[in-house]
Amino acid sequence: MFQAGRTPEQLFTYLKYRILQTDRTTYFELEGISPATGQLVARSLAEDGEVERRSPTLGYDSATEIFSVNMATFLHNCCLSWTSDQILEAHLQGIFTSNESRHVNLGGNSGFYGNFVSPWADSYKEPDTYIINYESPSPLPTVVIESGYTESTARLYADRDLWLQGGAPHVNVVILIKWNKRVDNHIGGWIKLHRRGGSDVPERFGRLYSLHPLQEHPSNIISSYSGATYTPEVLCQLVETLTTPGCGA
Repeated sequence: MFQAGRTPEQLFTYLKYRILQTDRTTYFELEGISPATGQLVARSLAEDGEVERRSPTLGYDSATEIFSVNMATFLHNCCLSWTSDQILEAHLQGIFTSNESRHVNLGGNSGFYGNFVSPWADSYKEPDTYIINYESPSPLPTVVIESGYTESTARLYADRDLWLQGGAPHVNVVILIKWNKRVDNHIGGWIKLHRRGGSDVPERFGRLYSLHPLQEHPSNIISSYSGATYTPEVLCQLVETLTTPGCGA
């Protein structure tokens, strides 16, 4: 077990070993990692070729001093596929104009650092999915989606705070998706939408229920729930923040 207070080199070596030796889906955290160490090690791991081939999602929250490593599941990553499908569908239906579509740049697991405000100033974060307008001066995404399966709900809320508070004024919307394993090989969960400067009560889209994710196309895992609507119009409401004056456009 790694002990807090070790050097950045020792933390890097320990984390790289754990990542390379892991042959299954896993999530783990290290507490008490100082701001002087956490971001440096996260950036070094992200640039390491052997680590990159294992595709971990790395994060360091300088407000909580927690370093996280997620060897993601197929289920965890489905939000990127869903968002991509919804953006395409919205464009085909004419919900976005050609000019608006140019501002919708989708990505996932890219590292962001150096543009958060205190006490998150030394954080490093790789969002599961994000939308950013590269033609704007904003250094951070406008819309972020964080998905949690092995992570706790508390960790998802810490991610929300990092993006909405630490990423102010650039990040306008954070969507949290929490998955839970249910009986009979089913998956349940919820989706919540949080807006910067909005109500303390998030917009809850509804509960999610699905068959085992390996039996479905990843985009269907989110979009095909009875009693809940996840349409291009929903995504369009979020992407409007990209082209609204004062919201990162």
